[in-house]
Amino acid sequence: MLKSFRYAYFWFYMLAVLLLIYCLVKNIESSGVLALILAYSTAMHYYRYRMKRDVLSAIIIAGGILGTVTSLIGFIVRTW
Repeated sequence: MLKSFRYAYFWFYMLAVLLLIYCLVKNIESSGVLALILAYSTAMHYYRYRMKRDVLSAIIIAGGILGTVTSLIGFIVRTW
């Protein structure tokens, strides 16, 4: 089960990076894609933090929440 989770994690990031590159090449708003990437990554680190209670994951979670909120606000402002 853990192995399949790692594959899903890898393929999600590959798809997200490709979408982000596509948005940048086509000059399309990319804050929404970035917000999704950050939200997913933050959620994964939150579950890791719940299991291990390490400080690095807590720092990553705080930065991820800040980045997700900032990206979402940027997306809403630019597309409104």
